[in-house]
Amino acid sequence: MKGKTGSGSGSVWFLLLLFGLFVLLVPVLPFGGSQRRAVAATPAATTITDIQAQELPAGFLKSAVRAKDNQYIRDYNRAIEYYNAEDFPSAIPILRKLAIRYRDGGAVLYLWQLCMAEDFSKKNDYMGAIAYYKAALFIKKEVSVLHNTVYCYLQLAGTLKKSDRVPLLLYGYRFIKVNSLRDGSLGTLAITLCNNVLTPPLYDWFEPAISCIKEAIAQADDPYLHQSLGMIYLYQNKGPLAKAEFKRVLDNYPDSEFYATCLERYNNIGDAVYRYRAVYPLQVIANPGKIASLAAKARLLMPQSYAYQTTRAVTVTLNGQNIPYQIVSDNFGTQFISLALPGRLRAGENRLAVECQVAITQKRFTGNSLANFKIGDYRQQDIRFKVLTQSTAAINLRNPEIQRMAAEIRQSVKGEQLIDRVQAVYQYVIKAMSYRLSGGDYEKVGVQRALRHMQSAVCEDYAVITVALLRSLQIPAGYFSGDSYGSPLGHAWAVFYTPDYQPFPLDTTWGDTSEAPDLFFLTTSAINVADSFSCES
Repeated sequence: MKGKTGSGSGSVWFLLLLFGLFVLLVPVLPFGGSQRRAVAATPAATTITDIQAQELPAGFLKSAVRAKDNQYIRDYNRAIEYYNAEDFPSAIPILRKLAIRYRDGGAVLYLWQLCMAEDFSKKNDYMGAIAYYKAALFIKKEVSVLHNTVYCYLQLAGTLKKSDRVPLLLYGYRFIKVNSLRDGSLGTLAITLCNNVLTPPLYDWFEPAISCIKEAIAQADDPYLHQSLGMIYLYQNKGPLAKAEFKRVLDNYPDSEFYATCLERYNNIGDAVYRYRAVYPLQVIANPGKIASLAAKARLLMPQSYAYQTTRAVTVTLNGQNIPYQIVSDNFGTQFISLALPGRLRAGENRLAVECQVAITQKRFTGNSLANFKIGDYRQQDIRFKVLTQSTAAINLRNPEIQRMAAEIRQSVKGEQLIDRVQAVYQYVIKAMSYRLSGGDYEKVGVQRALRHMQSAVCEDYAVITVALLRSLQIPAGYFSGDSYGSPLGHAWAVFYTPDYQPFPLDTTWGDTSEAPDLFFLTTSAINVADSFSCES
């Protein structure tokens, strides 16, 4: 899996959970199209308005109805020839003149509006094309014209900035729904909408997007739409609904290119209980007569218990026999198994094993979870604040480069909101660093090593820099490390604490290596098992 490195702990795991991401390129409809006009917002604040039908040509309503004569027939037939040859600039003035002179609100006006729409479309003026297509539809509703109108919505959306693109696509969805169009246009629009609301996630538009996706699925079932709907539910912390969408792909599309991705996501949703087992082989070479008097002591890492992870039913065995142990903690809160082995070892190979169950709660938070916290809310005299913001040998806050980066972040953030500073750190790190899984640097984990590997970093380096920057901004933070379920490699990530000392994850490694970095902002993982709360434990 992307973003995991470090030294493994020798643990043996019995499930496989991965979290994959997929982005699909947007297909477009095969007709011509165009743009112009604008209408009022939908769910979130936006300046984009829908495109209204073009008004009738000036003078049309003032003219009197005239009988169609030979001149009318000659001009109309000539305009038809131009239209069939796609010479719209030549057809347009003829048709406009006929429409006004004879006040022909039927075939002539309709053809003039189509020519105007097609001409705008050829000029990539999709707003104008939509306006004239809509005007033509008042006279005659043809599937091809409806289809072309949707095409123009899609093309116009592609020219807009992201915040305006989604509301325009939703106007296109409303157009399809009002006109009961069932030619595949809705599926195409829904796919485009999915790509735009998910990368990056636009939370304010999720609910209207869900309605569009569901209706598209009702018209024509599609595995990508199920996958996208599942992702939206994941962002909304609706695990059961997300799981149901991924399962529909697993049950109905076993040969789909999205099958593997949906399987990984399906397995990674919600709480999980894993069996943890770490085995330590011990080779004893001693005089047989002295084995009984041989004594040893050991201190072993173990899965930790904290807000999102609970360790239970811990057993320690030596050569298959249970042995007593104690659980001790260091200054950083990391717990260890401490044990003595007097008279228990034998000549040759011994096997010391730690087994337990680890229950993990996966959770995704939103900015609202932190909205009420400010930097000034921390009590700097609290011993937890002092420990979690201190400069240490590994997390060296006095390093000039760390101080420079922290100053840049501080300058970029206005106000005292905690969420703004945390997000600024997250974005700064994933922009400043680049991931590369390598053979490993055996220098001790810390700021000095991480700064040397900013463009060839592994997860330990990302976590150290993230913690150092958070602490430099007076945000209590710790370095978490452990095992990643289903992988022989370990993983490391940062955790920061709110003023009431609730822990929140900040995995900049996965943020940097993901195509949707926001998915890993403030997200606990069901596949990471923490066994240490400090790189100095």
